[in-house]
Amino acid sequence: MSSSFSAEVVTDAAAFTEAASAYLEAHPVLGTVVSSATAAWLAPTLPCEPGLWGPWWALVRDADGDVVSVAMRTASFEPHPLYLLPMADEAARCLAAALHARGDDASAANGAVPACEVLLAELARLREDGTVPEVAVPTRLYELDRLVRPTAPAGAARAADEADLPWLVPLLGRFETEAAAQAGRTHRDAGDHLDEHWVRRRLEADALWVWEVAGTPVCAVGATPPAFGVSRVGPVMTPAEHRGRGYAGALTAHVTALREAQGARVCLFTDAGNPVSNALYQRLGYRPLADMTEVVLRAGARMG
Repeated sequence: MSSSFSAEVVTDAAAFTEAASAYLEAHPVLGTVVSSATAAWLAPTLPCEPGLWGPWWALVRDADGDVVSVAMRTASFEPHPLYLLPMADEAARCLAAALHARGDDASAANGAVPACEVLLAELARLREDGTVPEVAVPTRLYELDRLVRPTAPAGAARAADEADLPWLVPLLGRFETEAAAQAGRTHRDAGDHLDEHWVRRRLEADALWVWEVAGTPVCAVGATPPAFGVSRVGPVMTPAEHRGRGYAGALTAHVTALREAQGARVCLFTDAGNPVSNALYQRLGYRPLADMTEVVLRAGARMG
């Protein structure tokens, strides 16, 4: 049965950006992860060494040849999940067929609901491997409405620098694990990937800040350089011994204000199951924009 959609996979970040620019400009906040990740692969210092998993990008076109959605596989961490923007179910199945034809071994996907589930279910059906998609982490995309600055705690914000590396690297290296625990999850499908290379790249881009009290850093917040006019705040990390004192809220507000002053729209993602972070960002003036998801293929009853 023919499809009214087509999918093209490309391995050149510049070619993808040229082909997808109109679509990404029309959906700058929803496309923030794709835009910032693609920009990283165009930078002098690459995010990581390319592997068998990628990097690649996909253009999903309608019957008229217009780009109506995009996807990518650029994540450096296991299991190198896909990232999907919203697309029709038929388009997701069309993309799955293209990935199956090229022998892609994707077993996880992050991004739009229900595109992630639909695509992975179709991949599993085509592979006949007995796996089924399962939501691992429900996520939520927020966009700043109007910044509400909290009462400032002791200390002050400053840009992070290389002297902070001995503190930043182990701290951010625990971010994914501690965020999962705060949301009540004991299992994680992806490993911690905010390593020294990641931290150094953020420092080179002037994209990390710390809150410091009496010469001691107590909180770290990052924000991507603006891409298509949007900057994404994160990660936000306070060591356990310094939590509950308002440092994360104050530093997030500071970083948000800096990006706003640069003319960027500001957004961030949360784990939808983490009541602490969701409440904090809403107090700062962020409003939910879209529910997203992280989905993995797990062993289950054979589909078909």
